[in-house]
Amino acid sequence: MNEIELLRLYENELTAQAADHRLPTHDRTAAAAVLAISIRLPGTRLRPADEPRTRVFSDPHFEHEASVAIFGRPFRNRHHGDGYLLEHWTRDVRDHDTVICLGDVTMDRPTDGLVDRLRRRPGRKILVAGNHDYAHIRRLRRAFDEVAACAHLPGEPDLLFTHVPLDDVPAGCVNVHGHVHRKTSVDERRINVCVEQIGYRPIPMADVRRLARRLSHAPSGGNATTDLFIAWAKGWPDAARAAGQGDAP
Repeated sequence: MNEIELLRLYENELTAQAADHRLPTHDRTAAAAVLAISIRLPGTRLRPADEPRTRVFSDPHFEHEASVAIFGRPFRNRHHGDGYLLEHWTRDVRDHDTVICLGDVTMDRPTDGLVDRLRRRPGRKILVAGNHDYAHIRRLRRAFDEVAACAHLPGEPDLLFTHVPLDDVPAGCVNVHGHVHRKTSVDERRINVCVEQIGYRPIPMADVRRLARRLSHAPSGGNATTDLFIAWAKGWPDAARAAGQGDAP
């Protein structure tokens, strides 16, 4: 599997999902939006040499007040939640690091203030576009160094980065994705890195890789994967402890 093959697989799956009337309207619409972006963007290959200095997260929904209630986020309001994530981005990331967001930067048109705050965060910033990024991709290019439809990181197993989770994950690969927020992985092939799952901060790729290796060797069936995921997630601070934290600069 390489980034070109991944892009072809992703587009085929999105096409099928967008046309599948058995799916809820929201899911079909989201697939169609991501497909519309992906046909305009390349897949990208991440360098294994950069893996120790890479962090990842998904679906921050910056500047979206309703996300606090809809997704059960433990913050007073969206200013509190945005500030918590951006503060930890600044605290945990260095200028020579890489930060990957797997889509849905916000819900609506990002303000100039948000674009500026993101641009000023440390690290090389890569966006794998999500369905809510569709109408704002030109504006988001000002905040990110690279915008792609999907990303591939070679290794054991290969990591395939998408916004919408893949239905069919190739053998020898683990799909790292966003989009589904509070739903955990359901088998040994997928890892959900939406902020609700990872303590509302970009997490080290080394930890994602470690979990991917454990999942790729987990027995199929039952709830082994979910148990592994929960054990992994417990290692991250409870974002409820963020109460009283100020906004990031």
